[in-house]
Amino acid sequence: MLKTLKDGQQDEVRLLKQFCKGISVYGSDARHLGFSGYICELLVMKYGSFESVLASAANWRTPQVVSFGAVKGNFKQPLIIMDPTDASRNAAANVSGENLVKFIASARSFIRQSDQKYFYKQEPKRLSTPEIKLLQKRGTIFITLSLKKPDIIDDVLYPQLRKTLRRLETIFMQNGFSVMRCYETINENEIFLIFEIETASLPNIKKMVGPPLSSHTHTQEFLTKYKSPDYGPYVEDDRWVIEKKRESTTPENLLKALLHQDLTAIGIPDNIAKPMKKSVIVKDVWKLAKTKKAISAFLREKYFSSLRV
Repeated sequence: MLKTLKDGQQDEVRLLKQFCKGISVYGSDARHLGFSGYICELLVMKYGSFESVLASAANWRTPQVVSFGAVKGNFKQPLIIMDPTDASRNAAANVSGENLVKFIASARSFIRQSDQKYFYKQEPKRLSTPEIKLLQKRGTIFITLSLKKPDIIDDVLYPQLRKTLRRLETIFMQNGFSVMRCYETINENEIFLIFEIETASLPNIKKMVGPPLSSHTHTQEFLTKYKSPDYGPYVEDDRWVIEKKRESTTPENLLKALLHQDLTAIGIPDNIAKPMKKSVIVKDVWKLAKTKKAISAFLREKYFSSLRV
């Protein structure tokens, strides 16, 4: 691609690459989901210079299309940069929505006030005691699954980890636990799946709202399914309702019950399901943050590093 750049544009590409590294959006692999060197070359080729790229990016919206001609295909990624050597290929297919927003916000901020700090990634800092206290005052519960990292390549591992995280989040939600945030991170050979949940416990009884009285078929199915409820059935606002005992009243108990199930059968990828069977439920995430600097720095970045806008 360098041979298609004009004289001097190689330096513009290097500037753009360093900018992306400084704001932590560089690397198109499955772990980072960011901008590749090739994307930086294409953007400079399209807009002419580093500053022109940022000026354009400051006005981007999602989904954003950058093309060198006709767009062939129906792309659903947040950033679509058409490969000039293959009009049917999106060169930015791996860029995540989060990293695209970081890039746009940083471009706007840099244009308002340029600074060398954008070109240098900040050294990770662990949570301070006041920051830990602020997180504890949120009134939520942090619970973490710790499991051994399987011996597979990152391009397989990270997509499966994200799928696992989404599946566990769904299971929490289906059981009445509202998930505020959830993250996956790896420290050496250990995987951590971190969940911040709104409440530490739920009532023993769960309310199940069924079909309207007018739906005879669905009524029969509902009453057959819950033929021996703890309370009910009764009618509320023209709908059948029963109340039954909740299987898990805490996030910890839900995870414990989950780990006794066939994990692949509930949607956990096989490479993650095996070590997850032997995983450890960590209730005291603050103790974990004190003993593992990488986890502490990760939480600090997620909760106390705001976007430059």
